[in-house]
Amino acid sequence: MKNVHVVVEKNIRNAVSMNNKKCCMCDRIVYEGPKCIFHCAKDTWLRNKQWDENKCRDFWYEYGDVVSDFYTKEVDLSNTIFPHYLIGDPNLIFPVDMYDPEGLGREDPYVTFYRPINFSGSIFLGKVDFQFYKFKGVNFKDVIFIEDVSFKNCIFDQEENIIKKDPRDNQSTYIPAEPMESAFTNASFFTNVDFRNSKFSSSVSFNNAAIIKDIIFTDVTFKNKVTFHNLNRRLKLNKSKFIFNNTKFLKLADFWNASFFNISFNKTDFEEIVVFTDTIFLTYFAFKYTRFEKQLIFNRTKIMDGFDLYEAIFSSGNVVFTDIKFQGQAKHKETYRLIKFLLEKRANYIEADDYYVREMKMYRKESFSKNKLNWILLAFGKVISNYGNSWILPVFWMIFSSLMIFFYMYLHEFTKFSLLSLSWMEPENINIFPPFIECLSSKEFLNFLNPFSRGTIDNGSVFSNYYWAWSSQKIISAIGMYHLIVALKRKTRR
Repeated sequence: MKNVHVVVEKNIRNAVSMNNKKCCMCDRIVYEGPKCIFHCAKDTWLRNKQWDENKCRDFWYEYGDVVSDFYTKEVDLSNTIFPHYLIGDPNLIFPVDMYDPEGLGREDPYVTFYRPINFSGSIFLGKVDFQFYKFKGVNFKDVIFIEDVSFKNCIFDQEENIIKKDPRDNQSTYIPAEPMESAFTNASFFTNVDFRNSKFSSSVSFNNAAIIKDIIFTDVTFKNKVTFHNLNRRLKLNKSKFIFNNTKFLKLADFWNASFFNISFNKTDFEEIVVFTDTIFLTYFAFKYTRFEKQLIFNRTKIMDGFDLYEAIFSSGNVVFTDIKFQGQAKHKETYRLIKFLLEKRANYIEADDYYVREMKMYRKESFSKNKLNWILLAFGKVISNYGNSWILPVFWMIFSSLMIFFYMYLHEFTKFSLLSLSWMEPENINIFPPFIECLSSKEFLNFLNPFSRGTIDNGSVFSNYYWAWSSQKIISAIGMYHLIVALKRKTRR
């Protein structure tokens, strides 16, 4: 170990002796070009996919010197370019004890930063492993992760109160720490991100972040609010995958204006308000065994390929669905039934009717293979009134059926047209061929069209013998009137 330290110190001493100038970005000594070992570009450190181990070792030992003061002062590593980490080198302290990476042999398995640490604007060129790190306030704003990054078993905590003693009277003074969120604002993750088994005691922000591949929140607890504002909005091609499995949100979860290509919620608990305002879901997703304790808000949400709520659990039933663009379809009709029920509870009958129609469509498809009679009835309801949701269709069918029946009577009476033989005969004993338009304005047609008329066509009329036609028209009109009343009742609910 001592030999390694000697080599590293010699390398750094040689670099310093070449140029004692300070870095243009901080007060450290220049290491390469006009910048220190933290801020230099490191373009020459990677050749043919092989990292320069000596330079990487120099960097990580310098890093160790900086973070060794995390007990007493804040650590500022902003705008740092992190090279590949020499995994397996027991002399380096980043990210965890390589002899015991799972922390099984230590009383406290965590590597703890007792003061805030700032990584803002930094770039991680290699894989990053923050397993078993405990942060007392951390800033990853504008950070770029080129390769996989692991935050498994991490604790994101708030900064603790500071105790200062006055040397004159040895009295302790408590300085309360200001609330500080764990910030991943505007961060870019080019590969996979893993937060499994992590806990967020502080509030956390993923606002404006870009997730290129997969991000995993399995067995994660958010004790404070978490925001995903404008997530992935700066990506032209969004193919990321979000996994929320056995995740607990104890405070506000705000996904305002976020964009999700592939997202899944499984055994997830939302204890407070959940906001999906202006959120875009590009593919199908489902809330499987997900519990909503308070309020769920879908406002101006765009669902491009369907979703399901049928296995979700609503403790309060306080759900807001307004101005949703719902393309595609759910895989279970219970989803539409639940949304309809929730909307009706809020007296939003207009949108509730739309989901009632979707429910009936799916029920009709299921009935085709299970119950043909139900399928026929539902198909008839679809045609005549769109499942009681359209008042125009019943009126149309009443007028249309009356015209067709009356027109058939007209043809049969004046031209001896027969539906059975599909034959035409010359008119007999008829000197004048009355125009059909005049028949439509006659008293006989108006009486025939009126669904409430008690009598048949007047005696003496050329149509007086068509009792079957009168009966058929009255039956159709009665069915049409029933569907018209149902549709008007649904449309005028308050």
